[in-house]
Amino acid sequence: MKVFMVRDPKAKYPHMPELAIANHGDLFKIMEATAKVNLPILVHGEVPELMWALSEPFLGNNSKEARFNSYNYNDWWFSTRDIGSMIAILLAKLARVKLHVLHMGQGRYMHQFVKWAKEQGLPVTGELESTWLIEKQVDPVRREWLELGNYRPECDYSDELWEAVNDGTVDCMLLEHAPHHRDEVIAAKNDVWNAPGGLPAIQDMVKLLLTQVNKGKTTLERFTLLTSENPAKLAGLYPRKGAINIGSDADFTIVDMNAEKVIKQSEVITKSGFTPWDGYVAKGIPVYTIVRGNVVMDHDKIVGKMGYGTYIPSTNGQG
Repeated sequence: MKVFMVRDPKAKYPHMPELAIANHGDLFKIMEATAKVNLPILVHGEVPELMWALSEPFLGNNSKEARFNSYNYNDWWFSTRDIGSMIAILLAKLARVKLHVLHMGQGRYMHQFVKWAKEQGLPVTGELESTWLIEKQVDPVRREWLELGNYRPECDYSDELWEAVNDGTVDCMLLEHAPHHRDEVIAAKNDVWNAPGGLPAIQDMVKLLLTQVNKGKTTLERFTLLTSENPAKLAGLYPRKGAINIGSDADFTIVDMNAEKVIKQSEVITKSGFTPWDGYVAKGIPVYTIVRGNVVMDHDKIVGKMGYGTYIPSTNGQG
């Protein structure tokens, strides 16, 4: 069960107003109902009224700087996401439900709140949106893509986030995949409030994060834990997925940790048509992807057949 606690001041996507659970009483009732069937609840924390109040002084300005300034109000980056996530943690404690906090890193203090919850013995897990772990980008084009996607080109608390990765605060890590077409994202140059945010990053995620492993930011073992084993456990798919065991599906990504590759716009596979990391030199490259014993990706070439995917029911909620 995923809940958005957000109504964007102007943009309709990805925060569709009809999907928002902005009333805390309603959120509590949903959490209680979820707890009764022993399911976890995933929350995108926000405080819509505060989001509107902080955005109001900037709504007359359609430049990307206006949205940046509203998100960085009084030098507190995404304060609404911090505050909303802490509200969700406390409501989950009240409702006695398992909570998974989404998008750690996007709020300045979210990882600290999740660490506090774990120290209290609460059944809280957290996902780190790992764009914040990539080093400062000096290329002006890459910086602009990050800004248009509502990211800061550099993160002044990335050392804290790496500590959270390595000390067990982070349970899974990913790079956001918001597959908007490049024309939709570019529209933010002229009307930032009505342009969709986010970036397409699923194609480049492994090589970007393995580059950080090669730089000594974390270990290959922890990277595997946070991108494979733990997500499978959280989704109720373990040990069929996320494990190398007899009886588990033969799913593997084979990587060459010494190989280097320049990420290129011309090699984008997704329909979004662009990558914000064009020209980035990555070290640590996935060379094969194997799903249920069959090769589906061979050196950046998709060789799997359409329709090969299969539905796997979750074990969450059972027992």
